[in-house]
Amino acid sequence: MFSQSRFYASFLFLTGLVSLVIVDSAMADEERAFPTTSFHSLGVSKDISVNVQCGAKPMVIAQGHEDVLDKLSLKNTKGKLLISNEGEDPGWFATKHLDITVVTDKPLTSVEAKMGTNLTAVPCAISSDELKVVGSMGAEIFVEGKVSNLDAHLSLGANLNNSDSLLDVENANIDFSMGANAYLCHAKRVTGSQEMGAALYVGENTRYKIDQVMGAVVSYDGCW
Repeated sequence: MFSQSRFYASFLFLTGLVSLVIVDSAMADEERAFPTTSFHSLGVSKDISVNVQCGAKPMVIAQGHEDVLDKLSLKNTKGKLLISNEGEDPGWFATKHLDITVVTDKPLTSVEAKMGTNLTAVPCAISSDELKVVGSMGAEIFVEGKVSNLDAHLSLGANLNNSDSLLDVENANIDFSMGANAYLCHAKRVTGSQEMGAALYVGENTRYKIDQVMGAVVSYDGCW
């Protein structure tokens, strides 16, 4: 028969082996800094969380598994910075996901997020005059501050802000489709179109003129 002592010995061995795998995976995580030149537009994609901050020197700081960091793609072309996670799943007890801080030395006029990306930008990081926001394929975008003109394009389940987001907008033009959601609770005027289950949430004082088809809605619910 399998003795109790042998059972406990096997259990302890397996526990120790799993612990070693977990520790090894944790030790494989690291942080890397990538200098870059100034940019006015930011595009991010593929399983990353991005926090956009303001600073004296433009910089990208990424944290995650070393094998995934090796495949992180950064391209800055004519002031448009593109960041894409091209890494593979590193295996058990590890994740492909990367946490990234982007430091910009000038306000951004355009942000784009797609493919499961989460992007957050603080007020000083966005332009107060013109801002274009593009989101698709489940992206989550959160921007706060004051903007004169917002041009927002969302599709495929992308979301822009929530009911707590403080984004003051004078004029917003939207193009939403396929389950996209946006909270523009502090917008004065909103125009544009939405279709296929898209939802726009506005404040009680927001004036809007939206062309809606195929189950799209405009609602005050959620904006208090």
